Amino acid sequence: MPDAPINPELPDLAERLAFLFPEADLSAVDLTDPDALADLDDEHTRLGFIEAEHPRTGELVEDERFRLHTSLHLIVANQVLTDDPPQAWPTLQRIMAKGYTRHEALHMVATGMSNALFHAMQGRPQPPEVYLDYLSGLPEHATRPRPRP
Repeated sequence: MPDAPINPELPDLAERLAFLFPEADLSAVDLTDPDALADLDDEHTRLGFIEAEHPRTGELVEDERFRLHTSLHLIVANQVLTDDPPQAWPTLQRIMAKGYTRHEALHMVATGMSNALFHAMQGRPQPPEVYLDYLSGLPEHATRPRPRP
């Protein structure tokens, strides 16, 4: 996997990191230090943070689902940390403001990306606008349960 460098110019970088990797203690990381950010640029490091919050069963089929699931989380994390597309982070915030959990929000965004990947694998890549339109319609057109009161 190629690394996706964090955009150090993001004014809310600490908030984004805390949202994406709640299991990681990043309080000692100096976000103004390029060397410290370089460690977080490594996708294997990010994937390790994501895997830490997802238990595994050890079954082969479950392992395949686990890899797919955590890979989709990683794609969303990369989008948020690189601000590409810039709509990803505000979409996650909007979904949570409507009462959905952090994990539900991540899954909603990941669903749009998985649809784009599916079409690309079928030899029918969609223009980026399709994904951006999907993001702009969340959470209203998501196929997720309604938020809990």
